[in-house]
Amino acid sequence: MNNILAVISKLSHYFSSDTNERFSDLSRKADRLSKEEIGYLLQVKEEAITLRDKLSSLKTISSPHSRARAVL
Repeated sequence: MNNILAVISKLSHYFSSDTNERFSDLSRKADRLSKEEIGYLLQVKEEAITLRDKLSSLKTISSPHSRARAVL
């Protein structure tokens, strides 16, 4: 759980202030989280992985302009 909280902390500037406050509350009691709180963090982790994978796949998509330059 601490690894998830550490990553979230590094990405805090991408989250709203309300979300950052919730993460802050969760990090203060990381050793005694409820099942619901753990589930919330795991859901955030899964969503982050999905976003990472989608962004990675965008790197492989080339635009028509870049293909035209490659031909030239």
